[in-house]
Amino acid sequence: MMLLLLFLNAFIVIRTGLGYSAENVVNLKKTLFKTYDKDVRPSLDFSKSLDVDVKLVFHEVDEVNEKSQSISGSGKLKIKWNDNYLTWNESNFYDINQILVPEEAIWKPDIRIHNGRASIGSSESKSKQVKIEKNGDVTWIHFLWFETQCAIDVKYYPFDNQSCDIEFIFLNGDGIWIDSAVVDTDVTEVKDDWIIEKTNSRIVNRNNKQRAQFKLYIKRKPYRVLLEFVFPVVIMAVLDLFTFCIPCDSGEKISYTTTMYLAFSVYTFILSSYLPESSDNSVIAIFLKAMMVIETAIVAVTAIQLRINHHSNNPSPPSWVKVICRLTNKVTCYSNKNKVKVFKEKYSEDLDVDEEISGKDVKRTCDNLDRILFWFFAVAMLLTSLSCLLIVS
Repeated sequence: MMLLLLFLNAFIVIRTGLGYSAENVVNLKKTLFKTYDKDVRPSLDFSKSLDVDVKLVFHEVDEVNEKSQSISGSGKLKIKWNDNYLTWNESNFYDINQILVPEEAIWKPDIRIHNGRASIGSSESKSKQVKIEKNGDVTWIHFLWFETQCAIDVKYYPFDNQSCDIEFIFLNGDGIWIDSAVVDTDVTEVKDDWIIEKTNSRIVNRNNKQRAQFKLYIKRKPYRVLLEFVFPVVIMAVLDLFTFCIPCDSGEKISYTTTMYLAFSVYTFILSSYLPESSDNSVIAIFLKAMMVIETAIVAVTAIQLRINHHSNNPSPPSWVKVICRLTNKVTCYSNKNKVKVFKEKYSEDLDVDEEISGKDVKRTCDNLDRILFWFFAVAMLLTSLSCLLIVS
């Protein structure tokens, strides 16, 4: 019978993995907390500081708000320190080497987010228990949701990189020394169009109080913005260049360029609503404004070009049309071998030669303008795009 009882006892110990009962744990807690005061820093020597280890684990970066200049997310703080009043000899307490106690029952550092925006920087914990080991090491896992200030510069949107600080401070920091500060992003999930490039942590000492500062470096994914917004803008700008491929005698020339201008204006207006609200001076905003200026110039010169073509049936075009005709002839190196010269007599001995501009010359000028303006605006669009690309790169 004795052998049977010993066998059953050994079997129960093996199955449970523990050689003690709940009553043994209750007795240990009564012994530890008999004279324990949670309002007193747990140091035997108050002339020495209490070393605290801080580890921040990011769970999720929820939002990067350019308008409010903030970043929000969630994670947990793993804080460790040694409580000199919560130690015991495990051999006297049935080999109990660690226990769990409510967090309200012991002294713990009052840690806050120093640069928080949601409130004064406090965070609500969902953890209700802390782990205490036999040598007095205390591990407190503090779950939190944070919203901190972050200077977000969208000048190079959508190729921008941001760095945000999350700073923690101990309000009861007198006598507390931060021994280490570590950040972990292995399980971090980032929403929207961001990725985490790297993280950094350091301990900052200001006004005789230490702060654990964690820096988060994030980068925006530009591909969605380029494919859905920038690429259609470039396509519409290229299509507007083909305005100069339509003959001036065609009645569709002005209607085509006006339609493209309206389409570009509407799309740019819609696109601006998707841009960050603080991106007025960003490269992409300047790019859109520059393309709008080019589109406006195309409509304007097309109207002038049609006005010139209107005088092709006029036997004597206005002087300003003649000036444009002569300029286009020089630019295109055109020389009329069959030109007609009219001699006007000023004085009896002095003759001035004036080249007569015919309607055929005016029509040729419109064709020359198509070639000149096509390449001029093509180069302007290319230089504008390359300049913006070089700036953001």
